[in-house]
Amino acid sequence: MISFDHNDPSSAYGACPRFTTLLEALVHQAQTKPQALGLADKERGLSFEQWALRIAATAHELKPKLETMEVKLGANTKAAQPQPLQLTLGAAVLLPAIPSVDYLSLYYALCLCHVIVVPCDKNSTEDTLRYYAEQSGAQVILNYPDAHLRAAGLAVLDCTELLQRADSQLTAWDNSGQSAEVLEKLDSSLPSPEEFESIYFTSGTTGKSKAVLLTHANTLQGGLNSVSTCAKFSSDIEILTTPIFHAQAASSFRANLILGAASVLFPSFYRPEELKALIDRYQCNAINLVPATLKLLLESLGELGFCELLKPLRLIEVGTAPTDPTSKSRYSALLPHTWFLYNYGATECSRTVFNLVCGDYLERTERAAPEGFAYGPNFKGQCFATHAELSALGRPVPVCNALVLDDHGQPVPTGTPGRLVFEGDMVMQGYLNNPELTATTIAPKRYYSSDCGYFDEFSFIHILGRIDDVINMGGEKISPQEIEDTVLSVPGIKECCCIGGEDALLGVIPVLYYTKSSGSELTESALKQALRSKLNRTHRPKIYIEQESLPKNRVGKVDRNALKQLWRESAIYQTMKASQA
Repeated sequence: MISFDHNDPSSAYGACPRFTTLLEALVHQAQTKPQALGLADKERGLSFEQWALRIAATAHELKPKLETMEVKLGANTKAAQPQPLQLTLGAAVLLPAIPSVDYLSLYYALCLCHVIVVPCDKNSTEDTLRYYAEQSGAQVILNYPDAHLRAAGLAVLDCTELLQRADSQLTAWDNSGQSAEVLEKLDSSLPSPEEFESIYFTSGTTGKSKAVLLTHANTLQGGLNSVSTCAKFSSDIEILTTPIFHAQAASSFRANLILGAASVLFPSFYRPEELKALIDRYQCNAINLVPATLKLLLESLGELGFCELLKPLRLIEVGTAPTDPTSKSRYSALLPHTWFLYNYGATECSRTVFNLVCGDYLERTERAAPEGFAYGPNFKGQCFATHAELSALGRPVPVCNALVLDDHGQPVPTGTPGRLVFEGDMVMQGYLNNPELTATTIAPKRYYSSDCGYFDEFSFIHILGRIDDVINMGGEKISPQEIEDTVLSVPGIKECCCIGGEDALLGVIPVLYYTKSSGSELTESALKQALRSKLNRTHRPKIYIEQESLPKNRVGKVDRNALKQLWRESAIYQTMKASQA
C-alpha cells in the first residue's frame, strides 16, 4: 500500500529521518546503507559510504590548498548575522558544474571547508565568470577533469591530482577498516544549518542573472519539499539530465540524498542509445528531464522508440518550464503506468508546486484513490491529476504554504488571479548586491514570486504567466500561457511563445512566435482557423511569426526577452509603428 499522506509514518516523507543539513543526511545514508548506490555518472558509481568518505578525503586535501591561496575559511557566514548580502562574504569559490561524481564530491568538500559554493556552467564565457566573481566575491575557481574554465582576475586551483590523492585515501581507509571511524569524525564536523551553503545564479529569463544566497537549511528544505509529494522513494535510481548547476537538478539530488535514493548524473545533450545503456547499467527507474528534451525524444524516436526507451522507468520528473496539457496527455497515453511528476519552483524558493499525472488514473472518471493507494486521515485531495487538471500548474507541496495575493498584499477569493506567494524554510536569504529587489521579493520565510495565478475549487494552482509577461491589451489581461497551451494543441506545431509586443494604439498586443514540426504542412491560415474555436477573439494572437527555431537561454527555456527584442527590430513592427505615428 502506497500512502500519499505526508503525515503518515509509512509514506515516503513520513519514513525519512529528520536531518538538519544535506551533509548530515549523506552521513546517515553512509552509515545505514553503506553499500547502496548513492552517486554515479557515465564512468563510475559510488556507494553512499564511498561518496561520504571521498568528500571527507577531498576536503582534507582541499583545505590546505585553499588556505595557501588565502581563501578565508570558517568565515562568519551565518544567516543570523546582519551582513549576509554584502560582497564581503568571505569564502566563495566558483565550481564548474560537470555531470560527474567529481562535481558533487568537490561541492560538498567545499561545504566541509565552510566555503560557499558558486556553481557555474562549464560553458560559461569569461565575461560571465567575471560577473559571477564580482557578484559573489569569489577569487578562486576550481578546475578538474573536463572542466577547463579560466577568467582574468580569478586564481585557478587544479583539483585533478587532489582528487586522485583523495581516491587513494579512500582505498587506504577501506583496507585498514577505518571507514566507520572516519564517518563518525565527519558527522561531528558538519556545517551548521544557518551557514551559507551556496550562491546559485538565476537563469536570466527576465534579465541579468541574479545571485541567490542559500543556507544549508534552505537547500535541505528544498529537498524536503520534493520528498513531501510522496512520489519519490528510497529505492529510486534517478538519472539527472537537467543542467547540474540549475535548481531543477539540484532539487532532485537533494531529495535523493534525504531519501537515500541514488542520483546518476548525465549530460543534457546525448544520444538515446547512451541513455538506454545508462538505464540498463544502473537499473534506473526514474529520470529528470526538461520539457524540450522529452518532446525531442518523442519527435526523434517516434512513439515506438520513445516507449521502448522510457518504459522501464517508474517516474519521470519534468521541470524548468511548463508542459502543455496536450503533451501531458500524450505522454501518459503512451506510458500509462509511468508517473509523471511536473515540478514548479524557483532558484530563490525551490520546489513549491507539483502536478502528478499517471495514464492509468486518467482513465478513471471518479476522484477516488486507485487500488493500492491510501491517503490517510490528514491528506486532502487525490494523488494524481485528472484530465480536467492537466492544464493546472499543480498543487502546493504539503510542507509549503502557498498564497495568492492582490496588489495590496491581501488574499484573493478562489478563482481570482493574483501574485503567487510561497512560505517556508526553503526561501533564500536574498539577492547579493541588490537590496532593493530583495526587499520587494522576500520577507521572513516568504517569497513573492513574479508569477500571476489563481486557485481553483480543488486547491489546484493555475498560472497565467509571469506578472510582467501577462499581456495588458487596452485593459484586457491576456494569459500568454493559455495561448501557448492552445497553440501547442494544434497538430504540426513544435514550439511556440506568445509575447506582449509593443503597439502604438493598444499599448501591447499578443504576438505569437512559433516553429513547425518536421514535415508539417500547417499554414498560418490553418493555424488561425484552428484557434478560432479554442480561444475567444480578444485572446487570439494578433500577429503570427513563423521561425526556424526559438531563442533559448542556458537551461533550454525560450528567451522571451530575446523575442521581445526581435519584435522591436522586426519589419512588421516598424511598419505598424510608422503607420500609427
